[in-house]
Amino acid sequence: ARCVFDMVSSLGRNPWEPTRVKAFERATSSSISSHSESWQNLLSLAKEGMNLQINQLQDSISRLRGKEVESDEFLDKAHDAITRAREALSEKNAFAVERALSRASSWIIQANQFTEIENSDLFIESD
Repeated sequence: ARCVFDMVSSLGRNPWEPTRVKAFERATSSSISSHSESWQNLLSLAKEGMNLQINQLQDSISRLRGKEVESDEFLDKAHDAITRAREALSEKNAFAVERALSRASSWIIQANQFTEIENSDLFIESD
C-alpha cells in the first residue's frame, strides 16, 4: 500500500495522466482509460488495506476501553493517533499513516496490562 501511495505522490501528478498520450498508449499497448481504471483499483486496494489496519487497532482500543482505569489515558492517546492515521489516509500519505499506527500500537501495548505476561510466556515456552 505504501509503495502505491509513494509512487503517486512522488510523481506530482496522476500516473495515469501522461504528458504524451499517444506515445504512452503506443509504449504500453493499452488505452489511457484502462490505465486510469487499473491505477484507481490499485489505489482503492491500498486504501482498503491501510483502513483495515486502522480498524483493527480501533477494535483493540474498544476491547481494552473500561477494563482498567489507569489504561484510559493510554487509550485516549492511541485514539488520537488513530484519528491522525485516518486524516493521513485521506491525504494519501502512507508514511504518516504508518507512523500514526505505530504510535497507536505503542499506546495500546502500554494500556494492555497483560502484554508483559503474554510476552514472558512466549519467551519461557521458546526455551
